[in-house]
Amino acid sequence: MKDRSFAQVQRDLGISYSTLRRLLERLIDDNMLSSIQNEDEIHLGIDEHSFRHQDLVYTVTEVKQRKMIGVLRDDRIATLRGFLSNIPQDKVKEVCIDLKQSLKKLAEDLFPKAQVVADAFHVCSR
Repeated sequence: MKDRSFAQVQRDLGISYSTLRRLLERLIDDNMLSSIQNEDEIHLGIDEHSFRHQDLVYTVTEVKQRKMIGVLRDDRIATLRGFLSNIPQDKVKEVCIDLKQSLKKLAEDLFPKAQVVADAFHVCSR
């Protein structure tokens, strides 16, 4: 799934959407956090995604390394807080977020020394 959509993988392999989602959730889970624990600096990206335009979830990435570190089970702030609280606070230098006040507040609470920035793909100008 690294380079293809759910639909492409479904067509190519004949695997159902629900099976693909379960596999994805098993592969990318809290254990991925161990891949960034020894980093000197962490640059987080938090984004909201939907599976088939429903079932919103948060994804968390290490932006500079272009590494997925979490696909959460839902889009609840409490779930996201639980996941992010396992990341060393002092190592996070930046947090890139969607334009949601709840995400900004959470990032500022958990990573007070980090710079919180808006994802450019969510900013529109006229």
